[in-house]
Amino acid sequence: MVARLAEFTIAGLFGLYDHRIAFNLDERITIIIGPNGRGKTVCLKFIEAFFRKRFSFFAEIPFRDAEFIFTNGSRIKVERSDDEGNPALDARSVSLTLSGPAIDTLSWTPRVLDVRARRELRRFVPENWEQLNPTTWIDNTDGEELSFEELGERFHLSPKLLTSLQQDVPEEFSELLRVCPGS
Repeated sequence: MVARLAEFTIAGLFGLYDHRIAFNLDERITIIIGPNGRGKTVCLKFIEAFFRKRFSFFAEIPFRDAEFIFTNGSRIKVERSDDEGNPALDARSVSLTLSGPAIDTLSWTPRVLDVRARRELRRFVPENWEQLNPTTWIDNTDGEELSFEELGERFHLSPKLLTSLQQDVPEEFSELLRVCPGS
C-alpha cells in the first residue's frame, strides 16, 4: 500500500499561529477555511515545497516546527532554528527528522544557500527561472524545464558555484517522498 500524507501540523507560524490539517483520505477532498492572513496559503505552499524537495523555502518562513504524518505511520518533523552567529547562513536553518514504525530515526539538515551564493546565482540565471526541486529548474515565462546540469551549461555556471548549490537528499527521505506522489 502506498503511503499518503494524512496530516500536516505547523506551530509558531509567523510567531503567532498553530495549525493542523487532517486530510480527508476517503473523499480525497479537504477544505481549509479560516480568516484571511492566518497562513492557509502558506501551509499549502509548505506542503508543496516539501514534496518538491524545495527545503530552502522552510528557511524563508518564520515558524517553530512542522510535521508531516503519513498513513504508514512515518513522520517527518521540520524544525527551524535561527543562527544569529552566522550571517553567511542568512541566520536561518532547518533540520528534518524522519521517524516511523519500521524506520530508524534519522535527522538531516539541508544546506541553506548562503546570501553570497544566491547573489552569484542570480548574476547568471535570470529571475524568471525558478528552482522546482534539487534537480529541476523551470522558466516561468514558457514552462521550459532544465535539469540542474543543463542549467549550469546554459548559463555557464562555474563548477565551484554548481557544487555549492547541489543538495544531496538522504535516500530514506527521497524514498518516502517518492511513494507519496502528491498524496
